[in-house]
Amino acid sequence: MSKLVFLLGMLIAIGGCSAKAGNHAAVPHAGSTKATAEKPVAKPAAKRRHYASGSSHETAWRGFNALQTSRVAWNSPGARRSLIKMGAVGANSVALIPFMQQSGPNATDVRAANNVTDVQLIKAIETAHQLGLKVVVKPQILVRGSWAGGIFFSNHDQMELWFKNYSAQLIRYARLSQNLGVEAFVIGTELSQLAKDLPWPELITQLRREFRGVLTYAAHNVEGVERFPYWQQLDVIGISSYPALGDMGEYDEMLAHIELNLYKLSQAVKNHRGKPVWLLEVGMPSAEGSSSQPWEWKSLDKNRHRPDMTMQTAAVAAWLNAIKRLKFVDGVFFWSWYSDPYAGGESDIDYTVQNKPAEIMIRQYWNN
Repeated sequence: MSKLVFLLGMLIAIGGCSAKAGNHAAVPHAGSTKATAEKPVAKPAAKRRHYASGSSHETAWRGFNALQTSRVAWNSPGARRSLIKMGAVGANSVALIPFMQQSGPNATDVRAANNVTDVQLIKAIETAHQLGLKVVVKPQILVRGSWAGGIFFSNHDQMELWFKNYSAQLIRYARLSQNLGVEAFVIGTELSQLAKDLPWPELITQLRREFRGVLTYAAHNVEGVERFPYWQQLDVIGISSYPALGDMGEYDEMLAHIELNLYKLSQAVKNHRGKPVWLLEVGMPSAEGSSSQPWEWKSLDKNRHRPDMTMQTAAVAAWLNAIKRLKFVDGVFFWSWYSDPYAGGESDIDYTVQNKPAEIMIRQYWNN
């Protein structure tokens, strides 16, 4: 603990303070409670909301990817307490994740999952707005035996059928988001093998008719940003970024890797005329050895991995210190934050920073 206290003090001293920049799994096992979807009360059509960027010294959008747990649904008092605490940490935005699912990486049966019902999502959006948080709705796909980046079709007709079913779900969520005044919407997340070949312009046009806020896509790493051809039709360039940060888990080493990764990102977006960039996912498990593969959530096992709060805290500080020096990054969302206000803690090895020293680090940065 003395090493961690020293680390906190040292990192705050080198620039952190002035920066304005239970059982959980990395993929959530969210609320199992089923509810009948309620159609939100329709609001009058509104003009398209303009993108608001930050100054060169702060990220205009900062927060967390928020996930519902099986024990604390979004429409419960505990979830409200969790969002209140998120705001106290200094977040001004939250990315809420409704899930879709399909039965395999080559299946076309895209459908809503029951992890987060519409009733629960609506309550999360309403609560976040009541607490002064901007909301990003970020639909994601759960794929049995794989992940979103594993979805692939060799048959064009199958790909078209998949995209038709996918688009129907996206339009439904976009309509719900518009009715509730959501500020931003993510049209896809980490569809690595599909993103370049899908007819996105047609879907983007449809989404613009339903939703008047900020539209973005969450590319998988810098390579995904480079391969996605439709950034000019979106308002923000989005990226999920989990680069390898070295084997030692020390602050200086991780900072060097992050700065190199962000330099590559700056080169990938330089031809997009100053379009803002959001780091829609960054993060680090609080598990020993995770710095070498921070994306590897499937193998996290409390029986094989010891908690490492110092490493996670150093990684968070390295991300924040690197981001604060960049004018083109205008949003950062850490993975993750749970609806359970008691999630995390110092025996936890998951990505969440809740009730861990990393939460203290973020509070120091975002509240000064």
